[in-house]
Amino acid sequence: NSALTNLMGLEELTFIEEDLKIKNNDALTSLIGLEGLTSIIGDLEIGSNYALTSLEGLEGVTSIGGNLQIIRNYDLISLAGLEGLTSIGGSLWIQSNYALSSMMELGEVTSIGEEIFISNNGTLSSLTGLDNLTTIEGDLSIITNFDLSNLMGLEGVTSIGGSLSIMNNDELTSLVELEGLSSIGGDLEIRDNDALTSLVGLEEVISIGENLNIGYNDTLTSLTGLVGIT
Repeated sequence: NSALTNLMGLEELTFIEEDLKIKNNDALTSLIGLEGLTSIIGDLEIGSNYALTSLEGLEGVTSIGGNLQIIRNYDLISLAGLEGLTSIGGSLWIQSNYALSSMMELGEVTSIGEEIFISNNGTLSSLTGLDNLTTIEGDLSIITNFDLSNLMGLEGVTSIGGSLSIMNNDELTSLVELEGLSSIGGDLEIRDNDALTSLVGLEEVISIGENLNIGYNDTLTSLTGLVGIT
């Protein structure tokens, strides 16, 4: 849709039994009109809205039963509008939002039922906003975030049910924020992080359920952080 600029007209909408998809709206700058919405039983997909700068209008949404996918919104600066969200039943995907520098508005989320996939967000500098998570049921994938220099926001995570993949993050120098992590159910893959100098932060990990893959980290000189794996 090349003319739609906001969602005014949907003010009476309070509940969605299935999915809400807001996609491919070239002129959409605001989600104003959704202020009455409190719950989505299915997925919330916000994708390819190239002029959208924030998610304001979703302040009333406290739970999403399915997946939350925020993908290819090139002017999205922040996740403002999601401050009231506390639970995501499915997966969280934050991908290819080139202007997004922070996820701090997700700070009230205490549970995510499946995987977390954070990829190709060009200005994202930390993962602050995931601070209330202790268990990730599925995979945690942090891939090709060019300005990501640390893993702040993951300090509370103690277990990952699936795989942990940290790949192609050019500015990432340390994994120290993972010092609370003790178990990984799937693979541990750390690859192509050119500035990573140490694996310190992984000392408490005692078990990996599947494969260990560490490669092409050009400045990594030691595997000292893996001393706890038995």
